[in-house]
Amino acid sequence: FSICRSACSLLKQLPPVIGMASSPIGTCTTASSLTQSISCVGCTELVKSDFNHTVQLKALPVPTAKLKSCIGTLKKLMPSFVKLASIVEGPDAGTKLALMDPKLLDRRQSLLNQAELAHLAEFGVNLGDKLQADQLETRTVAVTYEHYSLSAVLDRLLPPNTQLSSFSVVGHIAHFNLKEEVLPYGQLIGQVVISKLPNIRTVVNKRSQINNEYRNFELELLAGEPNYVTLHKEYGLEFELDFSKVYWNSRLSTEHHRVVEKLRPGDLVFDLCAGVGPFAVPALKLGATVFANDLNPTAHSYLEANLRRNLRKSQLISQPELVKAFNMDAREFVAGVLAPRYAEAVASGFEQQVVAIANLPGMAVDLLDCFVGCVKELLTPEVAKSAPPVRIFAYSFLRHGDTGGSRGEAEAALIGRICDRLAGGVQPCDIRLRFVRDVATNKDMYCAEIRCPASLLAASSCCRPSAVCDGIDDQTASKKPRLA
Repeated sequence: FSICRSACSLLKQLPPVIGMASSPIGTCTTASSLTQSISCVGCTELVKSDFNHTVQLKALPVPTAKLKSCIGTLKKLMPSFVKLASIVEGPDAGTKLALMDPKLLDRRQSLLNQAELAHLAEFGVNLGDKLQADQLETRTVAVTYEHYSLSAVLDRLLPPNTQLSSFSVVGHIAHFNLKEEVLPYGQLIGQVVISKLPNIRTVVNKRSQINNEYRNFELELLAGEPNYVTLHKEYGLEFELDFSKVYWNSRLSTEHHRVVEKLRPGDLVFDLCAGVGPFAVPALKLGATVFANDLNPTAHSYLEANLRRNLRKSQLISQPELVKAFNMDAREFVAGVLAPRYAEAVASGFEQQVVAIANLPGMAVDLLDCFVGCVKELLTPEVAKSAPPVRIFAYSFLRHGDTGGSRGEAEAALIGRICDRLAGGVQPCDIRLRFVRDVATNKDMYCAEIRCPASLLAASSCCRPSAVCDGIDDQTASKKPRLA
């Protein structure tokens, strides 16, 4: 599981025999027999007592003074299927007992190399050939549901070979995208997550694809409270949102940070599809001037709230011009906000970076044509020659299995689409594709970093130069349309 933050505290000391819980289901001596003892596979309701059992562990004496030097190697022989205290008090102050899995202990010669065995021997822990597991004291340890990690519980509850996808966390919400064969166990999964992750109060499953203009989707409540308004923290910033009404993807946190790291104080940033502000808020916090937009009125409200939440009140009062939030179509935003603000910046001799972000993977490439000629009524071609380019971050899905071609061929086709949408006003070498993440089989998310020259923004028509860049063949280049 990609996010598993269960908080199982280690037991400080175990007596020679620990009493079992009230509803035991068997006694186990190894991890494999433990798996066989669980009788709740295929259940749809969580019964914690089904996990009650005992395990027989071997107590290996270790000098107290040498414990820190040995523990890293000894962990390879300790039970890992449950969260138990692995080190307990020994017969005297100078000795600790390391609780070992008997079967792993018998296989120590294959699990530990000679250097590790020699290292242990130097510290008075002899695991040589002569040591037999039955020579060591046996400790009977009671194991309950609380000792299991989240992944260990689900591994034992769900049918064998069940493919359970990872989940993401948004504030107090755990978000799954369950496959059809796992749906009957959805409520069970939700119960386990609630019980193991104390910060999670709501568990949901995505029931539909993102197929509406506001980029939200239908949710199914699996467990917990039906409260979808949450406060999510990302890189020290706070984002309030209603997960049922706006788009948020925690798996893009690294991407948000990566793009913002390319910005500098004073940059001019236009966020076409800003959502609740994962790019706009950190950019503003950095010191950029930000114009952020989203079509979803709910997202726009949270965007404004998050901008206020993460900035000092004094900064908003003293420098209100640093940020503006809009609720409009992305094309209208480019024509009505980006274009005039860009022209004003050029007229004032602006020398900082101008950035446009289009985080709408399903449509961002198709939106690029709205940049062509967007300032033709505001800038003359002569002025545009010395104007700064716009650095566009456009996101897109890339399906490299659809045409049966390779990933490289799919990337080349995506570059071709971008050039087409920009009317041949950029060359392939002006575009840098960067892999962002896997979305599904043969479907990836990419970021296209595009250097869009001011001449393209100011031109009423655009003719792409005939020369092509290194690494781009003539055949690919010849497919790009040129407008006279």
